[in-house]
Amino acid sequence: MFDEVSCGTVFFLTQSGVVTGELTVRYLAPCPVEQELLVRGHIVDATHDKYAVVECEMHDGDKLVAKSIGKFFYSKLVGPKS
Repeated sequence: MFDEVSCGTVFFLTQSGVVTGELTVRYLAPCPVEQELLVRGHIVDATHDKYAVVECEMHDGDKLVAKSIGKFFYSKLVGPKS
């Protein structure tokens, strides 16, 4: 889920396709299965020409259960870089 949300965050905010270069996930609490979880992403560093850094958080209701940070490289294969 973090990978999809991170790539989508870059695409929908910049209209640029990306591929995952690295992704680190930190679990803070048990993540339940078979129920809805909310994952939100935001770009924390877009100053590089080749990649964006994206952080995400996963919530079970009001509880933060996991977070991620990763580098997502711009790719002409998955969409134009604006």
